Amino acid sequence: MVIFKKVWFWLGILSIIVCLNDFYGNDQKHILLIGLNPLLDYMIYKESFRDWIINDNQIEGKILLGGYVIHFVSYILLGIIIDLLFFFNKQKK
Repeated sequence: MVIFKKVWFWLGILSIIVCLNDFYGNDQKHILLIGLNPLLDYMIYKESFRDWIINDNQIEGKILLGGYVIHFVSYILLGIIIDLLFFFNKQKK
């Protein structure tokens, strides 16, 4: 199948695995979720975006749904960009 050859598909699957791992509490410090995503890593230190990602009212700082959505969408967009680069590289040859 063609979809298995696309980078956006595999990055989406990886993002879902990372989000589920964080959601079920296997990553208490959110290192995989935030550390592997440059966009979230940038946004977490900006006061205006922090409330979209982390609930600071709790002691542990629970990740909100917005953080998971931003993670998934940014991985999909990165995969689409990589797929487009592969496509344009094939068109040149």
